[in-house]
Order: sequence, then structure tokens, then C-alpha cells
Amino acid sequence: MKSLPKHVKQAIQCGPIPKIRDWRSLEIAKLTRAERAMRFIEAYLMVPEGALIGQKVHLDVFQEAFFYAVFDNKHTTRRAFLSIARKNAKTATIACLLLVFVCGPEAQLNSRLVSGAMSRDQAAEVFNYASKMIQLSPDLTKRTRVIPSSKCIIGLSKNVEYRAVSAEGRTAHGKSPLIAILD
Repeated sequence: MKSLPKHVKQAIQCGPIPKIRDWRSLEIAKLTRAERAMRFIEAYLMVPEGALIGQKVHLDVFQEAFFYAVFDNKHTTRRAFLSIARKNAKTATIACLLLVFVCGPEAQLNSRLVSGAMSRDQAAEVFNYASKMIQLSPDLTKRTRVIPSSKCIIGLSKNVEYRAVSAEGRTAHGKSPLIAILD
């Protein structure tokens, strides 16, 4: 077990402080739900922008703590809040989480996912980031279909549908998303 840095512990406002394991050295059968999600991220997702473009994603300790807190608690998580300052990988973290549910270990048959924001441009940011990650991964391009005109990504193996929506758009009735990510 690794200890969380003091600033990460202080940043957690509610719930138990997650215990961080050296999950990268464990075999898949011994991984927790959070660790399987993190393994998927680091195995399949590439950084699509910036100085590290084209390199595999490597999760920071605050991101690991968030995944542990959301996925590996004794209560089923219904709501999770991640509040971080600008330019600290918020969109990247959201895109990674989203792809875990679209084509990763948390994909559920015929499920729907949405990410929302106040404006169309802001809502498109998560979609753009996730679609660029898919384009950089030959394996994920086979497992997904990206539809830029409707800001939609389909996870092919389980028919998972993700859409980016904005407050400017029309109300969509009849949608029951498994995951709703709000920015």
C-alpha cells in the first residue's frame, strides 16, 4: 500500500481516504474494480494533445485516488464530484472515465452515457478529447465508432452510446443514462 501525499488527503472532502495499492505489478485476476479501470486507461489510452502527445496515459496519484474512491467503496457510488483547478487534467480525467464505460471494463450492454455543459463548445471538449484518444489507439478504433456530426461515440461490443449534450440543445426525453458527467 502506498500512502497518499498530504495535499491529496487534505483535498478529499468526504468519504474514506482510499488506500492506494501498487496495482501496476499485480496480475489482472487480483485487481479491484478501480484497478481494472486504471489498467485499461494506461494500456489503451494515449495523450492526444500537448507536450506528451502520443505517449500512453499515466495516471497521477490524485486521479488514482478518485478512481479508488468512486469504484472501490463498500457503498455503491451514485454521485462523485471531482473539483480541480484549470489546466490540471480535468478534461483528460473525464475522457478516460468516459472511455472506461464506453469500451472498457465498465461497459454495460445497451447503456447510454452523456456528458453535459452549459455551451455547445464546452460540451464538445470531452467528446473531442475522447475521440482523439480513440484515433491514437488502433485497438480502440476497432472497438468504437465515432460520429463527429452528432458528438457521439458508440462502443461496438456492448452497443454503448455516448453523446455530448449542452444546455443550449433541445431537451431529450426518454434517455436514461447510466453515467452523466457534468462540466
